[in-house]
Amino acid sequence: MGVGVARSVHPIEDPSRPTGPVARVGWPAMGDALDGITERNRTSAERLRAIGERLSEEDLVRTIDRPWTAAGLFAHIAFWDRFVLERWRLAAEVGDPTPVSVDQTFMERINDAALDQWLDAIHVAREQRRT
Repeated sequence: MGVGVARSVHPIEDPSRPTGPVARVGWPAMGDALDGITERNRTSAERLRAIGERLSEEDLVRTIDRPWTAAGLFAHIAFWDRFVLERWRLAAEVGDPTPVSVDQTFMERINDAALDQWLDAIHVAREQRRT
């Protein structure tokens, strides 16, 4: 059976959100649009979680497209999902209708900087399960 994928509450699903300036400026102004985004995000996350739960540890560490592994791709997707969410939160906090754009070259640098951590994520999880 698969090694499983940790279930955590996505910040956008957190019933205690929003707080601070976001509550006053951004979230209410986004209204139904945010609800639609939240539902699509939740559906996508559940599909990915279901795939991850079916994969064995061997599947997760197998190279897909050098240097990427399935585990590395899951970590990459999770990072960018959270990054986009935080950009939306920042936009809401300052009252902007959309997040600030991120240059493609800068995104590639982020990917380069984080790649080793993403690829090591499965090994870190394995060690945490042992302790």
